[in-house]
Amino acid sequence: MLHLQFLGTFHVTFAHGREASIDTARGKALLAYLVIENDRAHLREQLATMFWPEADQKSAMQSLRQALYKLKRALQPEQIGAKTKDPPYFTITRQDVAFNFDSEHWSDVELFSALIRTSQQHVHHSIQACPECIAGLEEAVELYRGEFLSGLTLPDADDFEAWRLARQEWLRAQMMRALITLASFYEHRRDFGAAQRFLLRLLELEPLDEDAHRRLIRLYALDHQRAAALQQFETARRVLAQQLNAQPTQATLQLFQEIQRGDFPPLEPAAIGSPYKGLYPFSLEDRVDFYGREETVEFLHRRVPPRCGSLPRPGGGPRASSQDPARRRPVDEPSAYGKRYAG
Repeated sequence: MLHLQFLGTFHVTFAHGREASIDTARGKALLAYLVIENDRAHLREQLATMFWPEADQKSAMQSLRQALYKLKRALQPEQIGAKTKDPPYFTITRQDVAFNFDSEHWSDVELFSALIRTSQQHVHHSIQACPECIAGLEEAVELYRGEFLSGLTLPDADDFEAWRLARQEWLRAQMMRALITLASFYEHRRDFGAAQRFLLRLLELEPLDEDAHRRLIRLYALDHQRAAALQQFETARRVLAQQLNAQPTQATLQLFQEIQRGDFPPLEPAAIGSPYKGLYPFSLEDRVDFYGREETVEFLHRRVPPRCGSLPRPGGGPRASSQDPARRRPVDEPSAYGKRYAG
């Protein structure tokens, strides 16, 4: 199994920890390109022009042959017994080259992109109410160790650089969108510490995002961290002044002044200091807190004797008694949790 890490610095290892020995930046760049663009084969002439644009055609083709030979050797798995003619990671002909999508490999970019794509294509009322998508986004942001191919450049290969920068920007944009979604999710759940962590990661990627600064200031204030809120305002003011020669907008200044005066609007009265979620209003997004408990409730309905009185079903209150068939959920009616129940 080959492990390919391109988010952050280039790092390629085998499953047992042996590092693949790829010495040149051009060899690393060629491997990354073939792995990411593995949905098709690439003509040798196009690869030669892309990675050795300043060489003549004959020299560029010779350099490509040498680079592929070195990559094949570097990615040659340790084998017991007879060796195969070619390693399983490439499909190479006289005309074209491709990375074998079906080979035994793991790629952080492939997994990151798949997790993002799944959350975008999944059918749900709101991503804020979808526990699978939130879990997927959290897994995705953990994979993002840094910008795509950080530190790996080929200044003389314009086509490769254009591809690298475009791919880097797309991945970065997906990461930022995921962080904003996760911050909103945890803010809604009043888990201000988690929301703050995601916003801090967002500001690492984009220090000039004043909206993120303002949201973080607000979250610190809601979390009763007045000093941290005021310090974050100073950080935002300093960064904007140094990088853009600009001052914070009126919305940010107004929030700062309210916190400074001590009259920043508090949370809803029912939520202040209360560890019990049921003491403040529910919305559709709160369904995520009760996801996966349907089987437990149904088990209780089967096991609790009838004389014990009312036992609420999912989505029902104290009056949704197991002894009241009229209040049971019809078989074909979707519940608030997105599943169907047999009454």
